[in-house]
Amino acid sequence: MTVVGLKPDGTARGLVSMAWGFVPRWATDPRSGPRPVNAKAETVRTSPPFRDSFKDRRCLLPASGFFEWEKIGEEKVPYLFRPLAGGPLAFAGVWDVWKPKGGGDPLFTCALITVPANVTVRPLHDRMPAILGREQFAEWLNPKTPPAAAHALLGPAADDLLEVMRVNRAVNNSRIDSPECVQPVAA
Repeated sequence: MTVVGLKPDGTARGLVSMAWGFVPRWATDPRSGPRPVNAKAETVRTSPPFRDSFKDRRCLLPASGFFEWEKIGEEKVPYLFRPLAGGPLAFAGVWDVWKPKGGGDPLFTCALITVPANVTVRPLHDRMPAILGREQFAEWLNPKTPPAAAHALLGPAADDLLEVMRVNRAVNNSRIDSPECVQPVAA
């Protein structure tokens, strides 16, 4: 997954590839224990796996939208949420780097932060990614931003930010990675 963060100079932004599924630096082995992909906004400041990263290792996860599913009988029906005005989204996230004790390549991992769902998402799910506006990027990424101020940036997106549409069930198959996955289908 491509993540936006601050470069070592602390001011310029850069892109880096990270593994999806958070591993805190203090973990003894990245293959044991959970590798959460989400962190709840309500607990990210205090939860042991995330609290240190929330202080000074925050990132943005660029996306064109996100999916939620509705269970109808045995069928999982996918829906795409994307910006009504077009363009990309930026999800709030945290990252960390795990280093093997005996040396070797470090493992950079991340998780996105979720918040209670807004009116648009709520019919399908009770949570959604924390979406930050462009005007919030600098404050979110700055490691000098106090945790309380960073936490204040997290909340449900405006109810008129996203549109939702039912999409092709091809998205349910992880082997398919094509525009077919986001083709609208009639309800």
